[in-house]
Amino acid sequence: MARTYDETELKAIKQRYHFDRELGLVKTKTGEQARCYSTSRQIQIAAQARYISFSPARVCWFLATGQWPTGRVRTANGNHNDTRPINLYCGSVCLYNLLAQKDSTPEQPQATANIHPLPSAQHADIKVIRRQVEHLSDQLSEQQEATSETLTKLRREVFQVSEALNTLLKEFGVKAS
Repeated sequence: MARTYDETELKAIKQRYHFDRELGLVKTKTGEQARCYSTSRQIQIAAQARYISFSPARVCWFLATGQWPTGRVRTANGNHNDTRPINLYCGSVCLYNLLAQKDSTPEQPQATANIHPLPSAQHADIKVIRRQVEHLSDQLSEQQEATSETLTKLRREVFQVSEALNTLLKEFGVKAS
C-alpha cells in the first residue's frame, strides 16, 4: 500500500512545485526542474523541518490533479524518468485522459469537415513530439556529416594504398590488372 502524507506535507509540495504538462516535469516555482537523486529516483522536499522523499510520478499526478494518487503510479513505457501525462497510469486510469476530460468543456466549438479540436494535453504532446523530432533530425544531420567525412577519409586512404601498391608492383616489374 502506498504511504499517505498529511496535509502539511502535501501543502509544501503545492507551494514549492508545479507540473509542466508539456514536458512532464516537476518544476520549482522559479522554473527550475526539481532535483531527483539518481540512486533512489526520488524528489526530496523540505516539509516540517525534515526532508521527505517522493516518487516523481506520484508528485506529477498530485500536482496535475490536486489529489494524491490512491494506488501505485506506474509508467506505461517502463521509463521512470518519463513523467509525461500520456505515460502515467494509476490503476487503469491514464493521467493524459484524466486531464483531457478535466480540460474539456461542454461549450467547445463544433468541428467542421472532419477536423476535431484537440484537447490542450494533445497540443502539449504534439509540441513535445515536434521538439523531439527536431532534436533527432539535428542528431541525424550531425551523424550524416560525420559519416560523410569518414567515408571521404576512407576513400583517400584506399586511393593512397592503391597508389602505394601500384608503386610496389612497378618496382617488382609486375603489371597491375
